[in-house]
Amino acid sequence: MSKGEVISATTATVIISATVILLLGAIFGGFGGELKSQGVDKALACKASVAKASQFGKITDSEVSIASCESIVWEVPKLGKDSEENKKLMASFIVKQYEQCWDKFHEGKLNPFTGDRVAIENRCFICSQFTMPQDTSRLDNMDEAISWRFSIDDAANNSLSNAFYVRDNKRYYGVQKIDLKGLFKKAYLDLINAEYEEWISTIEPWDVTLKPGSTYYIYNTFMVEKKDAVIRSFGTHSKIFLGEPSFQPNVCDKLHN
Repeated sequence: MSKGEVISATTATVIISATVILLLGAIFGGFGGELKSQGVDKALACKASVAKASQFGKITDSEVSIASCESIVWEVPKLGKDSEENKKLMASFIVKQYEQCWDKFHEGKLNPFTGDRVAIENRCFICSQFTMPQDTSRLDNMDEAISWRFSIDDAANNSLSNAFYVRDNKRYYGVQKIDLKGLFKKAYLDLINAEYEEWISTIEPWDVTLKPGSTYYIYNTFMVEKKDAVIRSFGTHSKIFLGEPSFQPNVCDKLHN
């Protein structure tokens, strides 16, 4: 091969490589941008903040130990005219938000709040929110669609196995009221042995319905119990669910974002 042929071949290789790199950059850059629009960067920041707050909560009662987690605005996928297909799309969309919410709060295993408890409260964060397009049809019976999504997604089903309120072996994906006040005395007097499973019997489920132009929240609720005052060990009870903004005063006593 002559020197000129070598130079031509090398030039061609460089051009091809550069083109491939540009194409890959465009593909993955766009993909990354799409993920960012769904709040991956904010979710990672929240996850780090929860871990930090959990450690601070073991050594101080200062409000500085409350995790800083922004509510993430998700963009609804493009919906068509077929209501059943739209339900499937929205079910997948909602399950992805459940997954992100559960993951960034360390699956409810860490205490994101001030260590010492002076009162029992149902505290919560709004993990994410989305608004249905005005030009779409009302989607009823979304609980069934979400259950269908879990039936074909083993990974999500397993990762979220402890994320939801459960009664009589049924998961509740939407909740409109949590009334713990009737059990406050028992729980306050015996924080260590009080059964959280008793508390969930006071929830009022919500049949998930998505209406045109309406906004919805993914809530994450926490109750924290002090297990040992000396070594400052805490147990957390965390559950996530979908609900309307108007439910907020009925599902949490204190909102942290």
